[in-house]
Amino acid sequence: MKIENVLAHVDVSDFDRALSWYEKLFGRAADRNPMTGTAEWQLTENGGLQIYQQSGVPATVVLGVLEVDAAVEEITGRGIAASVDESLSGQFRIANLVDPDGNTIVLSSKAGG
Repeated sequence: MKIENVLAHVDVSDFDRALSWYEKLFGRAADRNPMTGTAEWQLTENGGLQIYQQSGVPATVVLGVLEVDAAVEEITGRGIAASVDESLSGQFRIANLVDPDGNTIVLSSKAGG
């Protein structure tokens, strides 16, 4: 089996509210809307994120970024709150964001990045 793409999936209860939040997070509209209540962003050549309207258990998605502090500055400028976690071992720097449905988006970079 050859995997060609990885798509993280997040359930959202209010599609329009979530769509607006994720558009702010990524700074752009979704790349695809494959069906009603679904939006997808291609975030890397072979990886992306999908939101889907359905109530579910909150999820956690980790997004690797080059530099956490720069990413936090960018997204807080778009009106999304983020908190940098200072309590880690020193190998990684992370920031946590929570979408309107309680899903956690973690931004992660190597320490010093």
